[in-house]
Amino acid sequence: AAFSQACSSLDEDQKIRLEKNQGLQDLFEQLNSSNEKSKEESMFRRGVQRLQPTLEVLAGGVSLASPLASLDPIANNAFGIIQSVMTIAIGICGAEEQFQERIQAMLEGIPIIERFDDVWDSTRSPGSLIFQVLVSIYKDLLEFYFEAMEVLKTGSFFLGLQKSRFRQKLPAIVSSFTGNTEKLDKLINLESLALIQKIDNDQSSIKVRMLLDSGSQSKEVEYYNSLKQRADGACTWITSTIDFREWLKESGDAPSSASSKFCILFGDMGSGKSVTTGFVVDFLMSHPALSGSLKPFVCVYYCKNDNETNKARNIYRSILWQILTRMRQLKALFMAWYKEAQTKSSLVEPTLDDNALRDFLVSVLRRFSRRVYLVLDGVDECDYDNRDHILGFFEKFHQHGAPVNVFLSSRYDETIKERLPAGRRILRMKASLDQDHMIATFQVNSLLSRQPDEIKELVIEALAVKAEGSALWLRMVLEYLRRPHRSVAEMKRDLQRMPSPKSLAKLYYKLFETAACGNSEYAAKIECALETLAVAGRLLTLDELACAVTLRIEGKNITSHSDLEEYMVGPAGLLELISPFVSVVGSSGSAIVRIVHQSLKEIMVKYSPANWGSDDNVNSERQKERESRLHSSLLECCTRYLLLSDLQEKELFPEEKLEAMEEQANDPQSPISPASVQPKTRDFDPESAGFGKFFTYAACYWTEHIKACSQDALPDVRDISKISRDGSKTLRNWMETYKRPSLNSTPQRNLDVEDFDELVVASYFGSHAFLAKYLQNGIKDSYIREESPVKALKWAMQSGDLTAVEIMVQDESLGKKLRGGLLLCKIMGIWRTFSTPEKEAQEKWKKVFEILVRGCLKDSVSFYEWANTVLCSAARHGCLPVVKILFEKASEDSDLAKALMAETQEDSPYQSIGEAAFWGRADVVEYLLTQNHLDITPHLHHRTNSGKNVYHCAVNAVNPAILRILIEKFPSGVNEQTESEDTPLVTLIFGRPMYVVEGVRVLVEIGGADVNLSPGGEWFSPLRTAIRGKNFEVCRILVSNGAHVGEAINIDESSGRVSLKDDMEDPEFSAKILKEFASASGSEACKR
Repeated sequence: AAFSQACSSLDEDQKIRLEKNQGLQDLFEQLNSSNEKSKEESMFRRGVQRLQPTLEVLAGGVSLASPLASLDPIANNAFGIIQSVMTIAIGICGAEEQFQERIQAMLEGIPIIERFDDVWDSTRSPGSLIFQVLVSIYKDLLEFYFEAMEVLKTGSFFLGLQKSRFRQKLPAIVSSFTGNTEKLDKLINLESLALIQKIDNDQSSIKVRMLLDSGSQSKEVEYYNSLKQRADGACTWITSTIDFREWLKESGDAPSSASSKFCILFGDMGSGKSVTTGFVVDFLMSHPALSGSLKPFVCVYYCKNDNETNKARNIYRSILWQILTRMRQLKALFMAWYKEAQTKSSLVEPTLDDNALRDFLVSVLRRFSRRVYLVLDGVDECDYDNRDHILGFFEKFHQHGAPVNVFLSSRYDETIKERLPAGRRILRMKASLDQDHMIATFQVNSLLSRQPDEIKELVIEALAVKAEGSALWLRMVLEYLRRPHRSVAEMKRDLQRMPSPKSLAKLYYKLFETAACGNSEYAAKIECALETLAVAGRLLTLDELACAVTLRIEGKNITSHSDLEEYMVGPAGLLELISPFVSVVGSSGSAIVRIVHQSLKEIMVKYSPANWGSDDNVNSERQKERESRLHSSLLECCTRYLLLSDLQEKELFPEEKLEAMEEQANDPQSPISPASVQPKTRDFDPESAGFGKFFTYAACYWTEHIKACSQDALPDVRDISKISRDGSKTLRNWMETYKRPSLNSTPQRNLDVEDFDELVVASYFGSHAFLAKYLQNGIKDSYIREESPVKALKWAMQSGDLTAVEIMVQDESLGKKLRGGLLLCKIMGIWRTFSTPEKEAQEKWKKVFEILVRGCLKDSVSFYEWANTVLCSAARHGCLPVVKILFEKASEDSDLAKALMAETQEDSPYQSIGEAAFWGRADVVEYLLTQNHLDITPHLHHRTNSGKNVYHCAVNAVNPAILRILIEKFPSGVNEQTESEDTPLVTLIFGRPMYVVEGVRVLVEIGGADVNLSPGGEWFSPLRTAIRGKNFEVCRILVSNGAHVGEAINIDESSGRVSLKDDMEDPEFSAKILKEFASASGSEACKR
């Protein structure tokens, strides 16, 4: 294409000559004739010889074995013109040596042309700079070609070369050609870098998307789109309110004065808050002048009480994804944060960590110089903990002055109102007959579109009068009226008898009766479906819901997946039954099903449908019991599904597949190729592997339901044991899926299936009630691994679940497996890493350790052999509860007292006081030296094989408080020396040169450490060691306490000048030290 464009600039005569090629044929014949002569007479051979290095780089662009015979003399295409020019250029160079430098430069530019195709996409515009530069290069080649053809008019190319104007024009042609090829080379390099960057960006985008995808983002988009189906006229009121306009006015403030602004819309359930919020989103996006930007930055999120979209982490992930999609330059920042967060905790995935996500999002929002709109609908649909987290998020970015304008909607909640910063704008949903009429008109025309206009008008007028601002009531009444086989008279009668908006439960009951048609089987299916949706851990597809309903209704008849398929409730029929109560996004079995409104979900959790029409109030305890039973029912569906006989024999993750997935997850280039920018939605699919439609949900969410089961609704322990059996395919199948709820290679949960068996599963996933029930059922050693008791305890400790820890250590059977010196040492190590300072937690830990130590003493005679090791380990870890328990027990047990002082530990050369001192455990040191149960003197005076005493240990921690305690109890040890003749003072100064001032002061001024004691010679004296460490304050303390200055200085006999014996190569520091010496000693020499 570039060559054709270059040719289009030729005149007609040149185009004809280019097509005929007669001149080129003549030239090639002359060159070939010359080449067939002897080497000495061949100009072409001379040219080849002169250009040999360049031609070798060109890798045989012209065949040197038979350089001309194989060439097709044609110049009317790009390849032909390049080959022709190369051949001509070689001949010219052979004829005239003076052209060699220019011809060589020209030939060196040829390969650059070939690189053009590496970066060019034919769909791009030919007007682009890189394309036009290539056109210019072809024009240069054509000019060179035609000038060479002019030479032939003289009859002989070689004679004509001497006489023609070619000699004068060649420099300009070559200069233009080399300039253009250099420009093309640079542009190709830039395009290559851009292409590489694009691939990197695409890979980064996909990685970010995979990490932030909560599985609900597409559902959020679909829900937002569904809110566009509204009566805009009923929403415009909000834009005319003073508070909303003031909020917008504040939004338009200059970024320099920016801080976060808040506006909250309160309204009753079903009043149309979400629809109004959707209108606000579209209003903000369609009014760019408000934000001073052509494209306002609006992030939107809709919370629904579906155990998925109402989680703080999913809100943060969605906002982050929306920001990173618009601000691509921040993706590198996100990946850097993610990798750093991974190194800090291998147990918690950063994108599942609420606090980590929140703090990173705050840091991102603080970077913005432009206004960001954050619209969050349905804050009240988050539970207390998630709502509290989100409000904390608002407080954090508000404190940092992030330029964020927040619009919220919620049912009225005093806590939310008070937690929002001062200056918040508060709006309330308004009800008016006009608005209700507009909403009724829109809904009637949508849901009763086939009814005659007079019927529509009748319904609109009747509903508008009764609606009282409840858009939900309007919708549900119309769902009731749209059921088939209703005459006009029936409609009128129903409209008169319809429960008011304040009696939604009775309206739902009427809908239930109508949907069930008096058929008990239909009623059971509707009830099971709605109960399942009410407590599901995430939004369900229609296929998943159908599976759950089938398992609820036909469970006793189903033992295999083939049974399930045989008894399966038809998804389409089920949807028809429940359609008044749900909203559906999508089509067929993969459609997402959601309870139509939060009010129905709350009623469902309180009452069974049979009681929806009653006026009975349900207290909180009864509601909790019912909710627990609903979770138990869905849990039973999950476990029953995982234990289907034919699924237990299948392997979803063969070893080779798992290895390939882990490789893919760890490969930075995965999961795309340069030609693809779209991520794969799934890397594996349980359904296509024969595990059916409900496996993913059952595998990923049974663990949520078991936590929600109360004591009276716990599952059968045998079922949980079966799905958790060590080494079973069932365990591997569901756990590897549980780790990857998004069904891609990268695990979202950092767990290793090899760590799990039924005991670990019970402690890690089970509720406290289930864990206790499991342990009461008895542990079968053949079903658990040897290390599982400690593993189970460790994870409970890591998560701070001290109740679970207490349950485990108190159990008689499991408790025995947790007793022993070595295990107790391991447990204290875990405690050190994960303990918290709260008083309540410390009291629980004390109780736990009391149980463990008491059990060790009761059941194991060998524990006495471990007693000293356990004491030293407790001192090392700062585990004061265990230290106290041991000494209290020892006061009543002389054998234990003797064992504690036995100095038998092999893990370290120190004893209890030395361990505590070395690691800086001041509270342990103080207790050991002040308790009155045992004589601790042997440990206080303990020396290691190298001669270190407790002071040598203490200086490692540089804790002045520990040194003070030791001086009080053991003053004579201050100047004790090691075998290498190091005192604690020298060890302190030498080992910690920059952080020892207070420690030195305590040793010297309180402990009376000898500042001149240096058995190894003056080089090792405390003063000279401090000088070499450049620690001026330590030098001052030593000198003021009698250190011999003379040992540290030289005095020139002739001049009397003083210098330091240790050349510091730091004149300023040396002068400062000498001045201090002079001040302390009164020496005039030191002042010079």
